[in-house]
Amino acid sequence: SADFTIIGAGEHHYAERVGRIDNLDLPQGLINFINDVGKASKASALVLFEGRPRTLQDIPNNVDSILMAYLPGPYGGIPVAEIIAGKVNPSGRLPLTYPLAPNDNNHNYWRGHDQTYNQYAVDHNSYDGPDGVQNHVFAEFGDGLSYSTFNYSDISLSSKKLTKNRKIIASVTVTNQGPYDGKHTVLLFTQQHWRSIEP
Repeated sequence: SADFTIIGAGEHHYAERVGRIDNLDLPQGLINFINDVGKASKASALVLFEGRPRTLQDIPNNVDSILMAYLPGPYGGIPVAEIIAGKVNPSGRLPLTYPLAPNDNNHNYWRGHDQTYNQYAVDHNSYDGPDGVQNHVFAEFGDGLSYSTFNYSDISLSSKKLTKNRKIIASVTVTNQGPYDGKHTVLLFTQQHWRSIEP
């Protein structure tokens, strides 16, 4: 009958050899528990305590939100509670691509994905898209939510050509359109379309 349920789950603290595992799935009993609590809740938040991306199976379909807390140490509960209570506006971004399947942890950090396939896979607890094409990404590198909405405008580059003797300056205006003060990291990706040596 609670209005809101917070589920804290994940893995034990570890370092180096102690943290070796054979499967990135969370233990099945823990997955079942999270799903059962999420289904029975009016609203729920899962706080994930983990040092690596543990695959979640159908958990995203059964909880309303997920907060990635990593392995935060003895004082980690304070910022988690402040974010959930709305005292702190979250601003973190994933420093990795979060896989959907245990054996698909090989995406390069910059690899994008088709959101249509991704959402279909999550909604149908499947590793395939609507046409059978596999796309094992749960969350993209750089994903992150905030209590505010940020708008980009006036995006510009000082030049369209980069040489070893000339730098390019990128600029953008970021406007916080939400009700909370907030921090926001702007991500900019570049790549060489042709190169004669390894980057």
